[in-house]
Amino acid sequence: MKRITFSISLILSATVSVIAQPGSIDNGSHSVNKNTPYYNVHILNSAYDSTACGLNYTQATSLITTRYNQYSQSTFGHGFPDTLTIAALPTSYVVSKAYLYFIESYKTACSTPIVTFHDPAGNVHNAGTTIVGTDISACWGETGTRVLRADITNAVTTNGNYILDSLSCTSVWEIDGASLVVIYRDLNASYKGTFVIYDGCETEDGGSDSTKLSGFNICGNPVYGRGFVMAGDFQDNVGPHKIILNSDTIIFPSLFMDFDDTIVNFTAGQITCYNGATAPGDCYVVGATGIYYQDTCIICPIVITGTKEIELNDFTVNPNPTKGLLTITAALGFNKELTVSLVNVLGQEIINQTWNPSVMGKTTNLDIQNYSNGVYFLSLQSGDKKLYVKIVKE
Repeated sequence: MKRITFSISLILSATVSVIAQPGSIDNGSHSVNKNTPYYNVHILNSAYDSTACGLNYTQATSLITTRYNQYSQSTFGHGFPDTLTIAALPTSYVVSKAYLYFIESYKTACSTPIVTFHDPAGNVHNAGTTIVGTDISACWGETGTRVLRADITNAVTTNGNYILDSLSCTSVWEIDGASLVVIYRDLNASYKGTFVIYDGCETEDGGSDSTKLSGFNICGNPVYGRGFVMAGDFQDNVGPHKIILNSDTIIFPSLFMDFDDTIVNFTAGQITCYNGATAPGDCYVVGATGIYYQDTCIICPIVITGTKEIELNDFTVNPNPTKGLLTITAALGFNKELTVSLVNVLGQEIINQTWNPSVMGKTTNLDIQNYSNGVYFLSLQSGDKKLYVKIVKE
């Protein structure tokens, strides 16, 4: 449990403090194995920084550890299996990146744990994790604290329950919890989104700590902004805690595994901000922090519409996926002039040409061999009617 010491003056002045609260702190040094090999000690580093049309994010967080249950007033960890529910992916989207984070207080642990989980369709996945940061113990008498990250982008395909079955080389006593962060592009959106994540491991024996985030440049006053801090060990029997977002201090309830996320105001020309936490009466660990904002300096084209105004059976597009050469064939009787364009996932038009099947023939080709592998969107437009087809180059 968390180590507790009280000064004589505190005991004399407040008899209610005779029974030690497990979340309180002392001013002594942590009990830690100084020979432990630490990586990225007590620091958060840039992990993700991207700007794209329709870029957005959603997340799910859950408390796993069972060591806190004897002290908790209202929030209890339940071990494995642990369910993380993603519910905010829009109708038309492309997943850009999906990170699964764990905060862990450990006595012994291997360097590359494997997380096993089920996706909403029931498929089983085994993903390797990376240690993104380590630090001394957060008051529980463990050897140390560390934060793990698994890139599970290819496994996140839909809304639903992602069920965590196990994390190798550790126990549910030691795992504070997990957060699944899904970064995606809304293909129906016309805004430009920017998302920045810093991750690592910073433990604090009370007090405040903040990280300077940089690498972004806000071109105009954002129409929407958010900030977040992912943290472990804030205890509800100690009280709510304070999170620093863009240098403002905001109070959040203590859930032991917290993903504190709220609206933040940013300003035009801003290129840095400070995020962190402050809790003079509690030990804690920060594993990740970030900012998100939308601006309209660039109006993005809407890549996908909800209706298909030209029928899909008017055309065939082969092969898809493609190695680089696409053949578009118009149905018999289709004789309208078309604008054929190809848009990448950043909303940038990379091909634009006209095609009249009645004059130029029923087939036309697009050569994208020299473009990067990934997702593209083929647009076929006749007058004010459009058809969009998702293309995969591999």
